[in-house]
Amino acid sequence: MNSNLAQLLLGVTCGLVLPVVFVAVYLWRFYPGGEGLAAAVAGLWGSALFSKLMLLGLLPDLVLTFVLYKLDRFRFGAGVLLGMLPFLLLGVI
Repeated sequence: MNSNLAQLLLGVTCGLVLPVVFVAVYLWRFYPGGEGLAAAVAGLWGSALFSKLMLLGLLPDLVLTFVLYKLDRFRFGAGVLLGMLPFLLLGVI
């Protein structure tokens, strides 16, 4: 496989997985209540807090993109930004 395409796909994968992991850890650590992750997300769905939570989940992607651009890994960074788009749309809508 082409090296640029492999880096782009790896970036998209990281861009999709990193916000989910960050939000899961954030909810596990700071969300009050004893219910699980699925119940917490279902309770927040459609509220203003859900949009804020999705935008908060983008912070690790933005930090990773900054670090990758500083390391001259432009395709990998572009893939992370591309993988970030679904979460950005969920946060804005």
